[in-house]
Amino acid sequence: MKTTLTITLFLFFQVNLNYNLDYSFDYRLKYECRNSEKDSIQLVNYYINSEKNNFYADIREKTNNTQQLYFRDQDILTCHANITDDVKNPGTLRFPDSLTRNFSNIYEYKAKNYEIKNCKDTLVSGKNYAKVIFEFKDVKKAKRKKIGKEIYIIDTSKKMKPLLTNPTSLNIWRINKNMPDGLIVEKHIYNYKGEIYWSEKLIEIATVNFNLSIERN
Repeated sequence: MKTTLTITLFLFFQVNLNYNLDYSFDYRLKYECRNSEKDSIQLVNYYINSEKNNFYADIREKTNNTQQLYFRDQDILTCHANITDDVKNPGTLRFPDSLTRNFSNIYEYKAKNYEIKNCKDTLVSGKNYAKVIFEFKDVKKAKRKKIGKEIYIIDTSKKMKPLLTNPTSLNIWRINKNMPDGLIVEKHIYNYKGEIYWSEKLIEIATVNFNLSIERN
């Protein structure tokens, strides 16, 4: 009995280790990302699955002919690779497991200290959008620890899960469950002084048929 169980467990883990991880993306979201502290602007293409937000990919220009791809499964791993494919529709990409690194969402406990506040709709370029704030529950402690906040402007007419690239923000969303679904058209991160130091503004949205596979040996 013990021998049979040992063999079964060995085969189970062997199969899982050799199992490819496959991800599909149906939207490309191009954002203008501004770092106010460094006074710099970068264009980033994010790739998402509109029905799942536990993984995403982004591609940034590295040289004239090469782009840098970053992929993250928020609960398992990350992958870095240089590619020369068309960023508008990368098609199917396969990467060996050697390009990945384990990723552990170790700060899940931090999310319990935050809340999501739904504000009145805000007007952007003549259109009403939902507005939510991610902030620390204890205001005095937030000031003492110099903790800022995040503001998201959302187009709720688009049926998709919100893109939350920061693992702590994703955990806050998972716990609170009161952020509306939709397309994030703007994201602003404030420091504890109330100053914006990072912002992202959507400048392009397109459907894609993009698949990514991690080939595990």
